[in-house]
Amino acid sequence: MIIIKNGALVTPQGLRRADLAMDGDKIVRIAAAIEPAEGDTVQDATDCWVFPGFIDGHTHMQCWTGMDWTADSFETGTRAAACGGTTTIVDYATADRGVTMPDALAEWHRRADGTCTANYAFHMALAEWNERNRADLSAMREAGVSSFKTYFAYDHLRLDDAETLEVHEELKRLGGILCVHCENGTLVNELQKRVFEQGIHGPEGHALSRPDVCEAEAVSRLLYLAHLAGDAPVNVVHLSTKLGLEAIRAAKARGQKNIYVETCPQYLMLDDTCYLEQGEDGFAGAKYVMSPPLRHAGDRAALREALVAGEIDTIATDH
Repeated sequence: MIIIKNGALVTPQGLRRADLAMDGDKIVRIAAAIEPAEGDTVQDATDCWVFPGFIDGHTHMQCWTGMDWTADSFETGTRAAACGGTTTIVDYATADRGVTMPDALAEWHRRADGTCTANYAFHMALAEWNERNRADLSAMREAGVSSFKTYFAYDHLRLDDAETLEVHEELKRLGGILCVHCENGTLVNELQKRVFEQGIHGPEGHALSRPDVCEAEAVSRLLYLAHLAGDAPVNVVHLSTKLGLEAIRAAKARGQKNIYVETCPQYLMLDDTCYLEQGEDGFAGAKYVMSPPLRHAGDRAALREALVAGEIDTIATDH
């Protein structure tokens, strides 16, 4: 067995000073002191916290974005994750328009099987809604996929409100949950044009073209649609703004119960001043371009407070 001694164990109940024994990949004993037997391996964790393996519930490995491929393959991405203590990822397999969900799932398995360092599972993102996809939702549930994703942004991915409502209704019937990218894509497209026409062509224009209102409106609309579908379960992914958080609070105050909230480390640690970094080429801020963008310091503070208060269920990276 492997004995980890003298560490501070991070448990659901809080920190606990204790030793831990593992048999293979299973924790078999926790006690104030565990004496090793012959053949046991001992790791001294003095002055260290001992965490369980992290689960990153939102990744995009080896995925086409509409413009380019994401940087990591399943092999490189999960190897990097393991170095940071993440032992499981849940990646978004994506059925682009014209692709069926079973074919998309098979393709994601082809990319991941035999290459991953970490354990992995899949959500399923769908970019169009039709009778074939409606029928295939049951097949996805039978294949072990219980969480699905749709978008309110990106012209090549987004569904309209009526389609989103129908997805809610079908998933509630099947016992699934819908994860949604909440940005008003129509407004984002228009504001991108306006910002560019104003002569703002650097990274600082990214946040200006996707203001907090675009997220909050989409969050509010999503939650009303979930309400209309009979309080269908919904997961607001990568929440980044105080306004979006207030829309969630308002829905809960109206009595909606099946609302789950995810945010990301970038929104808890960074803010939009990063876009002003110059660097040697004048565009160092470009490395912070992500969607949703980094927000104001006040948004960051509000999300931290919500996390501590238990209003946020998941921290995931969005890779």
